[in-house]
Amino acid sequence: MAKFKITPEIATYKTVSQFIQDFPFTSRDLVVASKRLHEKYLKKHLGPATFIDFRTYFEGEPTSAAMEKMQQELSAIGYDRVIGIGGGSILDVSKLLVIDNSISLEYLFLKKIEPVRTKELILVPTTCGTGSEVTNISVLAIESLNTKYALAHDALFANQAVMITELLHDLPYDVFAASSLDALTHAIESFLSPLASPISLTQSRLAIELLLENYVGLTNMGVEKYREKLNDFLMGSLVAGWAFGNSSCGPVHGISYPLGTKYHVPHGESNYTFLIAVLKQYADLDDYTKQSRYDKLKAIVANVLDCQKDEWLETLEQLLLKIIPIKRLHTYDITIEELDEFTESVYNNQKRLLGCGYIEFDRDHILEIYKTVY
Repeated sequence: MAKFKITPEIATYKTVSQFIQDFPFTSRDLVVASKRLHEKYLKKHLGPATFIDFRTYFEGEPTSAAMEKMQQELSAIGYDRVIGIGGGSILDVSKLLVIDNSISLEYLFLKKIEPVRTKELILVPTTCGTGSEVTNISVLAIESLNTKYALAHDALFANQAVMITELLHDLPYDVFAASSLDALTHAIESFLSPLASPISLTQSRLAIELLLENYVGLTNMGVEKYREKLNDFLMGSLVAGWAFGNSSCGPVHGISYPLGTKYHVPHGESNYTFLIAVLKQYADLDDYTKQSRYDKLKAIVANVLDCQKDEWLETLEQLLLKIIPIKRLHTYDITIEELDEFTESVYNNQKRLLGCGYIEFDRDHILEIYKTVY
């Protein structure tokens, strides 16, 4: 039996003011966002609610030590609802703020204890990539284990996900590009996942087509006009979020985690670094047939990009390079010796994501991918 869950309730708005009219802030609200977002959009609407600047606690991506400090300091504040407004990291942190904070985060993420939901949650994305607003997943770097872990539990679902196009208008191009490529990675990995269901496959395919069609349109009109397509990419991210929330992501995410944990590379950028390399590994290792999932992916991409099936991967790579160049690992000051360390970390700690790949990777496959993009 295959299942597919669509939650939470979704509301869409053009402007922040329209959102506030329907979701007025109260004295029992905790609003988590960036200082810039607060000053430009939220300050005049905040009223009696408590605002927390995300960067007060987190310099880069969220870590367990910083998260525990945040939970401890906020425990003195009485609040019943968390409103997270921002990119994936802010949304992931907001999910953890509605969980009983007496629970050890390490035990929670290692699934030694169940999360207990104690508060309401509203999530508002300000990028078009993570899909976190509609998933029950939170990702955190656990310092004691020197890697990221993902916690997936229904206690982390938002009560409402709110899509506000206005909040994306300030996205710099490089942030837009990296975040939207994160959404494409979600769509492709969820399509190839062995956990995919007929419904999740439909959502994955829709997201792939929507995102690629808009990339093609964007390159034709000029990437500097990306703001004209933000709503389409926001919807693509949402649909991809539904898909991978039900069927999981795969090796691209697992292999990218060391970049975020040790070198604080933004999540979308690190995923993009490995997407094509992983797909090429699948092509080299797979004895696929015309009925295989991989062959169906080839057909979908080739149809959108108007190319021959045997040219799909090269055409896809060339399209994405027009959106943003891929950075080689050495440009982050990563040493060649660290690739073995990364490989061991991924192989030992990311079994769930590796197991959701189209083909199971061993250590040699993972190391080869790192070397390919080094």
